Amino acid sequence: NQFSLEPPDQGLCVGNGYVVEAVNSVIRIWNTSGSALTGVVALNPFFGYAPAINRTTGAFGPDVIDPVCYYDPDNNRFVVAITTLHHVGTTGAFDGKNTIDLAVSNTGNPTGTWTVYHVPAQNDGTDGTPNHGCTLDGTNPGPCFQDYPHIGADKYGVYISTNEYDLFGPQFNAAQIFAFSKVQLAAHPAAIDVTLVENLNV
Repeated sequence: NQFSLEPPDQGLCVGNGYVVEAVNSVIRIWNTSGSALTGVVALNPFFGYAPAINRTTGAFGPDVIDPVCYYDPDNNRFVVAITTLHHVGTTGAFDGKNTIDLAVSNTGNPTGTWTVYHVPAQNDGTDGTPNHGCTLDGTNPGPCFQDYPHIGADKYGVYISTNEYDLFGPQFNAAQIFAFSKVQLAAHPAAIDVTLVENLNV
């Protein structure tokens, strides 16, 4: 129910005696002796989405790509983040919406319950996003796309950096940073705050 994506981007984080590994399409949890503690779990259902493809009906779910992972030693939590491209219904056509999705373990045991957050990231003025001026074709307005997220942290926050491109057009816009409170993530509320540090260029 997943596609075989290339390259198989990997996210790996270790803490509290556990190893969490995600690659494009799947996630699995191990102990630090190398024994698997879970089966191989597809990323689509892990993040609360329909399967990437239902091979019986041919219906498509969202494309979840580029997983990254971080263990927060201050709050004893694991964080897995991805970029998700959404489709028009169950077709394979992109609808312009994309999200930065975070799954946060509710405790220091990643084999237990996780809380998932979906942050709109098309940055075209819809769904509460700013308008970064991305285009459909180099001229006409269109949605942006957050590519290749990376993850980092300090004692205050978890930070997801992305490269922002036109989703349908030809242009690179700028780097973006999505900043989250570590304390808030550890408390796993129903909704979280995010600060977008926009349009960074060197």
